[in-house]
Amino acid sequence: TYMLGSVVDSAGSGWKVLILDDFTTHVLSSTLRMSDILDCNVSVVEDLAKKREPLQQAAVYFIQPSPQSIARVLEDFGGPTGTSGIGKGAKQLYPSVHIFFSNKVPAEGLEKLKANPRLVKSLKTLKELNLEFLTVDSRTIITDHPEAARLLLGGGGDSSQSSMKKQLDAIVSRLATLFTSLKEFPVIRYKAAQPSQPGDPPGQDVRASFPQLLAQRLWDRLSGLQRAGQLPNKETCDMLVLDRSYDPVAPFIHEWSYEAIAYDLLRIEGNVYRCGPVPSVSPALSSWRFCEKSSEEGYELTSSSICRIRFIYPKTAAGMRKWKF
Repeated sequence: TYMLGSVVDSAGSGWKVLILDDFTTHVLSSTLRMSDILDCNVSVVEDLAKKREPLQQAAVYFIQPSPQSIARVLEDFGGPTGTSGIGKGAKQLYPSVHIFFSNKVPAEGLEKLKANPRLVKSLKTLKELNLEFLTVDSRTIITDHPEAARLLLGGGGDSSQSSMKKQLDAIVSRLATLFTSLKEFPVIRYKAAQPSQPGDPPGQDVRASFPQLLAQRLWDRLSGLQRAGQLPNKETCDMLVLDRSYDPVAPFIHEWSYEAIAYDLLRIEGNVYRCGPVPSVSPALSSWRFCEKSSEEGYELTSSSICRIRFIYPKTAAGMRKWKF
């Protein structure tokens, strides 16, 4: 909300269009609800990758500084040189632009933005937010690397080592945004790699060196940010680099909770369970404290004191009007 609240623009009577790419959509979704975004005078949330209609409102881009996302922004303003799409009857997508990057922008990315005169003329804000992590709860964050296990624990060939280094750099980059956002400069502790032994599987030495590589690269990145004045001069916290071998039992321990039972017995996607027609309230649910939320897709029943799963029942289901919430 800081990003959206900091945008003050008279275009569109103060209303804004928020444009996100795939990754920043996940970042905001993990932190904010749609109602939180709309409360910041956002009229619509758009997908950067899709074709959009012109609107006479200020555009707020929150994107990764990747070549693909930067290229899409340039396409919104006439391509790399800002000359395509100019002609009689042609309309500019947005009268003013505010661009927020989730991480540090490479120098070549800035040069591409500067080379587009139409974009430069409309540009009012250009900031780096250091926000490339997803929040699970108040004490847990993830860097969202679904391919990390395969790339980091794969074989030891040249191609896999190249992929491992690329994945490692991506993890370091996102962890750096976390510490920059928290204004923390950590002492990084890790387990030193053991010498390889006869009979070790292929690539074991590379995998064993991962904690040290991660610690060294992250330290170098954070030290640079410290010299730039973005982090404290002294260490303020500890960071432990651990792998699953420190706690091999946890994945096999089952939670004894309503939420765990629901995940075991029901088909739940994205913390949402969509129910079929139900004639009456089940006795098993009678002890739940429900709250009513009516929308186009149906009635939403939640029990925040028990679990985070949303139960959505269709409005068209027979007997739904008999429900009392």
